[in-house]
Amino acid sequence: MKGIAIVLTCFKNLLTMRHGLAWKQGPPFHYDWRRMFEKDDYVQFVLDKPMRHQPGTVWNYSNGASVLLGAIIEEATGYSYMDFADKFLFTPIGITSCYLGVQDRDISCTFTNVAVIQSLIDMVSSK
Repeated sequence: MKGIAIVLTCFKNLLTMRHGLAWKQGPPFHYDWRRMFEKDDYVQFVLDKPMRHQPGTVWNYSNGASVLLGAIIEEATGYSYMDFADKFLFTPIGITSCYLGVQDRDISCTFTNVAVIQSLIDMVSSK
């Protein structure tokens, strides 16, 4: 059970953008977000980022966190990120239309919808 708790805690920290990564997201140049999309391997780019804070302590929006979530979901379930979100999240809570930003890669990158994010947090928190 301890291993599951650790995984759920990591997943929750990614969902809540309290991952601890040294990530620069915002304007004017979108720093790490732009640099990530220039790389061949998005996941490795994110994994190579150093930690700046203890996970769970500081909010820092990051497309990189969404990339890691997508990779985890795809590896663990065999579903694409979008298919997983549609089947287990969007459809059950009545969302019939959404956009999941997808680059020309295997991993779906990011989606932003406050209701969706909160639903995922609630799902993880209830475990």
